[in-house]
Amino acid sequence: MMKNFGDLPIIDKPVTEADVDILNAPRNKRTEVFNFILNDLEIAISKMRPSNQLATPGTRLSKDIALMFKARACLYEGTWEKYHQGTPFAGQTDGKAYLQQAADAALQIVDGGNYSLVVGNPNRVYADLFNRTNYAGVSEVIFYKHYDREAHGNTFGNQLWNWPNAYGYTYEATKFFLCKDGLPIAVSPLFVGDATLDILEKNRDPRLAQSVMVPTDIRRIQGTDTTYFILPDVLNSGTGIESRKFRHIVVDPAVGIQNHNVDYIFMRLPEAMLIYAEAKAELGTLTQADVDKTINKIRDRVACPTLS
Repeated sequence: MMKNFGDLPIIDKPVTEADVDILNAPRNKRTEVFNFILNDLEIAISKMRPSNQLATPGTRLSKDIALMFKARACLYEGTWEKYHQGTPFAGQTDGKAYLQQAADAALQIVDGGNYSLVVGNPNRVYADLFNRTNYAGVSEVIFYKHYDREAHGNTFGNQLWNWPNAYGYTYEATKFFLCKDGLPIAVSPLFVGDATLDILEKNRDPRLAQSVMVPTDIRRIQGTDTTYFILPDVLNSGTGIESRKFRHIVVDPAVGIQNHNVDYIFMRLPEAMLIYAEAKAELGTLTQADVDKTINKIRDRVACPTLS
């Protein structure tokens, strides 16, 4: 509601239709509203246990999840108040205190020792991260939804895995993937174009190839049969740039092709790393050491050039 409306009335007790004075009260300033939200998060952080102390870490709310939510919220409000100063939508601060809190909360996750990046073959580690049927024990996942169609029925299955799954990337989204030299496509001499799917991934960050489907990618492996992607199903994917993420391409004979049990990640370590780096950059205090412990570790995983 704060994102949509900014100023809001703060109501901290149950009301009835008889509480006309409360129901017709003026809005509080957005900074007051955010401080109210932030105080609630601080209480949660102080009272909750770290994920590694829970019986089912990653699927139940924890101190780590509350810290991540605080980092998200403080980055949002810190940048809002920083960039809306002097406008009708301004907060009551310059945003610096919130940005520092975003960095501090994210750093607790990054340095807490409970999580680490999943590493492996640079050409598949990113894709493999998103097509698992169980994230229990996966070192970088902070919060996820576990699906079990056999126990709960089709209604509670994850449809993202399937092909075609009615999901697609926009053409604009693909432009954000760097080239192999670590530069954006607008300035990299390695960029060969993106007008067709067959050249879209050439000389690009390996995460692009692990995120979208292009001709010759494997669509499905079922027993001894392998089916390859040739053309997008525009009717079902919408954009024509189909997602490779979440595709569990090896069919489990016991389940068949209707496997809805691919889990879904809500929060993972790289987000905390990037929030920390962004908040420090917005504060003007980002150092090479900060970049090396965050952005460059994420790039290293897929053999992408590091950032100075």
